[in-house]
Amino acid sequence: MTNEMLSFFPLPAPGEHIFSILARYHYMILSSQDMQLTIRNVFGGSRQINLKAAWRPEFDKLWSFYGGILDRKELLTWHTPYYFDAKFLFTEQCNNIENRKLDQALSFNGTTNITHSKYWRWCEMCVEDDYDTQGFRYWHTQHQIPSMLMCAKHNFPLSGLCAHCGYFTASLVKIQLSPKGNACPRCSMRIEPSRTSLSDEQHWLECFSKKLLDSKRLGCRATVASILRYALNCPMTESSLTKVDRTQLRQAQDYLNHWVDKGAYKPYFCLVDHQGGRPPNPYSLNLIHLMYRDGNYHPICYLAALTAFCSKEEISQALL
Repeated sequence: MTNEMLSFFPLPAPGEHIFSILARYHYMILSSQDMQLTIRNVFGGSRQINLKAAWRPEFDKLWSFYGGILDRKELLTWHTPYYFDAKFLFTEQCNNIENRKLDQALSFNGTTNITHSKYWRWCEMCVEDDYDTQGFRYWHTQHQIPSMLMCAKHNFPLSGLCAHCGYFTASLVKIQLSPKGNACPRCSMRIEPSRTSLSDEQHWLECFSKKLLDSKRLGCRATVASILRYALNCPMTESSLTKVDRTQLRQAQDYLNHWVDKGAYKPYFCLVDHQGGRPPNPYSLNLIHLMYRDGNYHPICYLAALTAFCSKEEISQALL
């Protein structure tokens, strides 16, 4: 299978997600076969073709089919969201990824609470442009950034969820390409873009997220925690927190909860339990965890906390 794929594995399209290249390969060459079979043949077992991990060894496996012809920097820069995610990782984690020392998936905590980490999204204008210029449809890396609601190229809202039947593409196993004509693969009704206008705060986040994706700065995780502690007047270590500190943190936590429940960040989070109520604060939105613990918390969680308590200038200096 590997030798065969070296001959036929398609070149990446501009800004195409690495998993989209695999899905497009299967659709173009092996469309009569089960995608799961293709995945098992390529990776030697079952794999998740979804958006829940910041990095997967499978990215490098797929890139190896180009036999060194394409620079690996292209994979990091254009065909994965690595440089967006890398701002919220530790330096050692980034070094392991860049030096190919990571032999297992690196996932963020709390992705179940992140609205746009659950399914693949697309811009219907890009779908038309891609078909006209490339001759095929594909999934764009930028469209999968959870803090972005718009296509950066067309300034057009992204699509992903059918309001008629609730369909979404969680994995590329059954649906390999972005829908043509925005027609739902399940009910055939038109899928409308999820959002048509942005608040000032959301517009800032949109522009800033694109800058994060384009910037090559890495390993800002410790810096982010530090400026949060400074903004909230908290000590360097969790063990040094006094009763007064913890009382003030509870008030700050209430403010952050409102910021993501009813404020500008509401579209980015899904904080509803099976009974329709709000679940307890997940670790990924708990200020003590964000400031003091070593978990891999999702970038949108840090961005929500940073924008709630820090100035835009401080955030830019820390991350760009």
